[in-house]
Amino acid sequence: MRRFTVPDDAAEDRIEATFKDGSLTVTIPKTDAKKSKSREIRVG
Repeated sequence: MRRFTVPDDAAEDRIEATFKDGSLTVTIPKTDAKKSKSREIRVG
């Protein structure tokens, strides 16, 4: 048994796993929503 943490920006409803020839492949796509960072800029 293996466990791992899914990243915060993972699209959990689109995670896929395939098992072929003894190898497990897990695909974890990122979400489409971009997190924006805002900064206050003072002029003058």
